[in-house]
Amino acid sequence: MKKLLRKQLLLIATGMMALTANAQQTDLPTELIEEQPAGTVIKDMYRSGYAYDYFFGNASLKNVDGYTNDVVFGDDGAVYIKNPLAFTTSNTWLKCRKAEGDTLVADLPQLIQITESSLEGKVSSYLWEMVPNETGFLTATDTLSQQIKFVWRNDSLIKLGDNFLAMGGAYKNWTGFADQHIVLTTQKDTNMEPADASKAVTYNMDYTNEAGQVVRKAATVCIEGNDIFVNGLYDNARERWIHGTIEDGKAVFKGKQFVVADPDKRAQVYFFPASVETKYDPKTESEKDSVYFADEVLF
Repeated sequence: MKKLLRKQLLLIATGMMALTANAQQTDLPTELIEEQPAGTVIKDMYRSGYAYDYFFGNASLKNVDGYTNDVVFGDDGAVYIKNPLAFTTSNTWLKCRKAEGDTLVADLPQLIQITESSLEGKVSSYLWEMVPNETGFLTATDTLSQQIKFVWRNDSLIKLGDNFLAMGGAYKNWTGFADQHIVLTTQKDTNMEPADASKAVTYNMDYTNEAGQVVRKAATVCIEGNDIFVNGLYDNARERWIHGTIEDGKAVFKGKQFVVADPDKRAQVYFFPASVETKYDPKTESEKDSVYFADEVLF
């Protein structure tokens, strides 16, 4: 795997630039897979890799870690990946056919999204195989096979090669989102729970938020011997627990603890103790708070 440098590109009128370089492909697919295909579902796989994020005209190559994806091994023999690009949520599926051995092939282009534009009406977006050109922008050259390959190995779905799975228009114009490396691994972490949650007691928890405001919320505490469990900390899954131990009259909580795979945020959520250190920033000539992971947090 090639060592990746963080990149940031400015995309200006990508559609217009593509019109001068590529003709519209006439045999574009029309099927948009929005419903979950029938088959065996592996939910909430742990996603890592590298991908371009796109925001207000800037495309930045970023590390991907802790995202979540569903995969379906279809009754029709194909394999489907929901939300195949890390940094955009299409709520649609990429279809891969089974090839030799453990290899899967996504034949491109595939229709991945249809949006409404006040200027253009319905706009279709497709997945293409793309590579960087001499300026660093991604392009779908005529020499590419328009096939992205994966392997299913050791409970993981792994994209092969360094070419990008990229979103583009009918003229093969890149629109900012693209994934170079994709690894989806079956999530085996579980949330640790008390043996008898009926003994839990509800407390008021006061804490200081990022804005410096004191906030109060309800938290449930369950003590079993030297084990202490607390839930209500993560608003999207208040029923999930974090675990600690009671040592010398103090409750000690350590990370990393799995909380939940959050479908709304497409994120694998873990509990980590953290601390804040004030550091001087020479660029702004001012002090700033820097948050970092700690080994434990005490109460």
